[in-house]
Amino acid sequence: MKDKPKRIRVSGDGLKAGAASRRASSPPEVEVDEVESFYAQELLRSQLRLGLGVLGAFIAVIAAMSLALAALPALNEETLMGYPLAWLIQAFGFYPVICVFAIIYVRAASSNEKRYFALLGDQ
Repeated sequence: MKDKPKRIRVSGDGLKAGAASRRASSPPEVEVDEVESFYAQELLRSQLRLGLGVLGAFIAVIAAMSLALAALPALNEETLMGYPLAWLIQAFGFYPVICVFAIIYVRAASSNEKRYFALLGDQ
């Protein structure tokens, strides 16, 4: 049998003082005004409201499109390039809806941020 290698205990005592002090340093303190804090919280709430509103509207539109496709069985009988029309609508019709909602969200979110920075600039 081979002899087992001797276990070596490793500790952090061998660290260089410079490396330890660099890691332990904290970023400089920045004073945050109560007004800025309030505006930042309002911006977060506004963005959350916007996100939830867009999500709810998106789900409603997608559900309406799905129900419309289910309610119109004639779309399954019509074919285009060998595929039922309902399949093509589901495959390619939802992407423009996704893009429209994404554009709406981005424009509204940037508008919220512009108002936020305009309020901070007025101080």
